[in-house]
Amino acid sequence: MNTGEPYGSDELMAVLLGEPAPRDGGSGTAARYAAAERDLAVLGTQLRLIGDALAAAPEPAAPGPPARRSRWRVLALAASLVGAAALAGTGIMWSVARPSDGRHGDAKPTHEGIMACARLVVDGTVNRTERVAPGLRVVLDVERRLKPERGPRQAVFLVPGKDADHYPPGARMVVRVSRFPGEGVDSYTAAADRAAAWEWMSAALPGSRDVECSGPG
Repeated sequence: MNTGEPYGSDELMAVLLGEPAPRDGGSGTAARYAAAERDLAVLGTQLRLIGDALAAAPEPAAPGPPARRSRWRVLALAASLVGAAALAGTGIMWSVARPSDGRHGDAKPTHEGIMACARLVVDGTVNRTERVAPGLRVVLDVERRLKPERGPRQAVFLVPGKDADHYPPGARMVVRVSRFPGEGVDSYTAAADRAAAWEWMSAALPGSRDVECSGPG
């Protein structure tokens, strides 16, 4: 799925190398650059989800028949996503894979599944943070929300104390908080990341209402 104008390898490499957005001059270059920037932001989100799934996957207790997908295969999938984006330059398939235990086939969380397991999805500005055991309480002034659809003007959630630098007062961010306390908070602060995250979350919300959240991960 492409988030904007079709783009080529020049725009993709410019974003990867951190080069500034070009002036358009009526050629459409700026629009293609922005589309590549948004797609790479989405890809970064998906790769982070794959990394979280790898970190959470337990190792087999003893050698036996190959029941679970190996971590190398999942890493290969991540690499293929990057390669596909670089070669095609026309958008990124928004899908995520995680290790499977072999009992129910390959479990592949979708955006709808991710949203089904979220208790809070909002866009706002950090008002303040408070040290609490065992971490940090973040108070966010909410400007718009996806989940729940209605709520107070401020949202409160907990993050590990080591993440304090990521939540300075005044920082604008999109936040997704899982309904499972053990899962980390996803926060997006860069403008392109916020826009891409809000786009796929908004698109996934209607379908998530028909998806059962079976557990963390």
